[in-house]
Amino acid sequence: MNEVSVLPQPACADRGLRALRRALLLLLCLSVGACKVVILVPPGGKVVSANGEVCLAGQTCVIEVSDTDFDDTFTAVPDAGRGFAGWESGNGYFCGGQEEPCHLATTSFDGNDNLMAALASDLEFFLIPRFTPTPGYNWAYWKRVLHQIDNGDFTTASALYAIAPIPGQCDPGAIAGPVRKRVLEAVNRTRALHALPPVQYDKNFDMQMQLTGLVQRANEYLSHFPQPGDACYNADAEIGAGSANLSGGSRITDPAEDVFGWTNDNYNVAALMEAGHRRWILFPELGYTAYGQVDGYAALKVFGFNRAPAREPDPDLGFVAVPYRNYPYVLFSGGDKPTPWSLSIVPPQGGSSDFDYFASATVSVVDKDSGQPLTVRGKHSDNKGFGLRNFLSWMVDGWAYDTRYVVSINNIQQPGGAPLQIQYEVMLDRFNLFTVDKPLEAGDSGGAAGFSGNFDSERDEDSYRLALSGNVSFSKSQGYFLRIYDAGKQLVVSADGNFNRSFAAGDYTVVASRCDENGLCYQGVDSYSASIQ
Repeated sequence: MNEVSVLPQPACADRGLRALRRALLLLLCLSVGACKVVILVPPGGKVVSANGEVCLAGQTCVIEVSDTDFDDTFTAVPDAGRGFAGWESGNGYFCGGQEEPCHLATTSFDGNDNLMAALASDLEFFLIPRFTPTPGYNWAYWKRVLHQIDNGDFTTASALYAIAPIPGQCDPGAIAGPVRKRVLEAVNRTRALHALPPVQYDKNFDMQMQLTGLVQRANEYLSHFPQPGDACYNADAEIGAGSANLSGGSRITDPAEDVFGWTNDNYNVAALMEAGHRRWILFPELGYTAYGQVDGYAALKVFGFNRAPAREPDPDLGFVAVPYRNYPYVLFSGGDKPTPWSLSIVPPQGGSSDFDYFASATVSVVDKDSGQPLTVRGKHSDNKGFGLRNFLSWMVDGWAYDTRYVVSINNIQQPGGAPLQIQYEVMLDRFNLFTVDKPLEAGDSGGAAGFSGNFDSERDEDSYRLALSGNVSFSKSQGYFLRIYDAGKQLVVSADGNFNRSFAAGDYTVVASRCDENGLCYQGVDSYSASIQ
């Protein structure tokens, strides 16, 4: 890297904390008359600046700047098979604890004598990435965000909107600032699972996405091609609908839940095996995004930004697979609406992604511990224009959460080369993320003979711990579901009527809810009761 001296501006999440930290560092610099930034890169990746400089693993790169023209952003790029877990924290460390690229600048120093004096100092401050053995899987984030989704923290108009939309008047409203951060984090956390570069949020397209959500809501359709004459039609809404992932429902949704739903893509009924929404979110060259929602009809812009991404994919990235390695269960479903497994090849830099790699490919999925092969069926391949054009998908019967599998794809054709084999492990993590313990509120009570309570909100669920053994009968009021989980958090019963079931002796958690495990819900039910024999 260039040998220059700078007192950078740390990019911290909280503006007040950022200003305080910068002030303290400046005082320290001025008190000792020295300031430098030293980038130390441990094994497992590299640090790349927006200006094109690279600091490799094992290197120490010193940056010194003496003027007010310096403005650069530093991104930690993990090696294939590794992950980035944030910048190191400590006294004298910049961007400590932050997982986004680190922005350093002196452009605001001009005219400030103290700041200008600091540019001449020699004190060392550090920028150090942390690389992990598992690419991108931060279970603490997934546990936190799933808890927030369960609580409905972002499913109120006050949380979602700066200006509430009025569909009856074709008023799109405007999303609140924290929604942008939530969408961006959900997209980038999902991409990190695949060692894909993070994207940036482009708020210039917020209104286009709001207008897109508005026309979908006003007509109660999901169409990428709204037409003049449709309710609340707008030319921007037409452009937006043609360049966005769309979803729709009867209630306000959490923006993060929308991102996860598009990645899962198991409700893409018209083209399930093509998984087009997923392919856009996991497109290696996706550089930007923007989001809008009008009362449950959401839009995520995935192309049409008309500018190159700030970061290029890692040239060593060979493929994008779903699921991949340790993978949060919210992105992958079984049951009546299963998620297709998939693989796309990332072509060499400058190459086209539409080569037919999979005409003769074969797929196997094997339980790693037992060696037992699972049934693979419904193999599909296409070269349609959703992100990476080449695409292979398949269904697997009998897979389970919290179980390690080995996926092998053989006889992948290459342009002018020998057939390729790709093999990787998968573990769909549910146990660490899924909670069956729902709090009881006033009026909720029960025991071995039964229980009763109230649904205090649309999302309220109540849990009861029971010891069950042998044949057990549940007689219950109508209009709600009982979901029963064993000690391993595996669902053993989901029923909205009376039932009798034989249980292996053990402790179980019974959850009373308006909804089943797939999101099918009763409306307008305020209370419940059940007796047990």
